[in-house]
Amino acid sequence: MSQPPKILLTGDYWHADFQEIISNPLCSTTLVHTDQLENYQFKTDEFDLVVIASSRRDQLSPEFVETIVNRAAPCPTIAVLGSWCEGESRSGKPWPGVSRIYWHQWLGRFERFISRLSEEKIADWQLPRTANDADRISQNFSSSLSLFGKDLSIGISSHTDTQYQMLADASKHFGFTSSWVEQQQWNADLGDNIAAVCMDADSWNSNVASRVDWLRDDLEITAPIVLVLNFPRKSDIEEALEAGVTEIVSKPFQLDDLGQAIQRAIGAAKNLAV
Repeated sequence: MSQPPKILLTGDYWHADFQEIISNPLCSTTLVHTDQLENYQFKTDEFDLVVIASSRRDQLSPEFVETIVNRAAPCPTIAVLGSWCEGESRSGKPWPGVSRIYWHQWLGRFERFISRLSEEKIADWQLPRTANDADRISQNFSSSLSLFGKDLSIGISSHTDTQYQMLADASKHFGFTSSWVEQQQWNADLGDNIAAVCMDADSWNSNVASRVDWLRDDLEITAPIVLVLNFPRKSDIEEALEAGVTEIVSKPFQLDDLGQAIQRAIGAAKNLAV
């Protein structure tokens, strides 16, 4: 794919949660208000993706969304959701047949979409609307990241063995070795031997911020930190980044979500070192 992908962004795109989509330098974005969308004349190959932004439940009717999906076809349509949409798949009425991601998952999922287009392969967002989550994960599994050098070591910070094993198993998928920081903290060379730290937490709070300080100040770890959180809010992400975290991944995550976050974190650290 020689040209940047072109996306049509509609819905509640002026909400703060979706500003990263508008400002994304990896694509060309056309903003179309929903009031204008019913009369919008879609042209063949005009867009690579249609994105409907929704900051809260029931902003657009399923009938309206269905009309847009059909008129935009074969261009895929996805929903990017704000924090107030959490839990909608269990207690609400999600738009049927539309792939759903949260605003804080946008960057990694979109980068994966671009990668598939550049390789002239089918992306998960391009699968038939009848595809389920298992189909989409399977589609991505065959293209999981192979951009890392082997023998990279990842430090894992967690309070329990269960959470350590979960992140360690995920790291193995990318060929990483891992060590449990809380058990290896007496190793003076720990900070020099790891390429990144994956920190598990439930939600952002003062205790998690103290753990970041402990890694940076007490253990003198300078490697980038990838924080794994439950459904982070925008304020959580802003505070975590200000505290020294490099990337945030929301739980539950797909393997590629974690892998791409680690890749971006390591890449950013290398760029700073140059």
